[in-house]
Amino acid sequence: MDTRRKILGWSDARALLEAAGAPLVTGYFDPLTADHARRLAQLAETHGPLFVLVLDPPDAVLPAGARAELVASLACVKCIALPPAEGAQAVLDALGEGRLLREEAADLERRAALTRHVHARHAS
Repeated sequence: MDTRRKILGWSDARALLEAAGAPLVTGYFDPLTADHARRLAQLAETHGPLFVLVLDPPDAVLPAGARAELVASLACVKCIALPPAEGAQAVLDALGEGRLLREEAADLERRAALTRHVHARHAS
């Protein structure tokens, strides 16, 4: 299966999200790590197959499309989208905090931990 088929435009993703009554996971996934995969699997255990919105972090390492393809490869992810032209904030405002599972702050820490690990390995 070509998992890139899970990547939808925002309007199509939102229709599926609304029909499922599921929460939306937001994050950077820059880059996608094993910690991300474990966290998303944990969320899927509680909420079922996940709907994910890939946001842009400060100083992105990978382009959003590449990050979306990587996240789409995870079995626990049902659907993935990038923000619409009007921007991510419009999506976040429309859904409200009760429907969002925000992972951005944790994603920045995951990236920092990966950077520390790479630097430590390089130094030794």
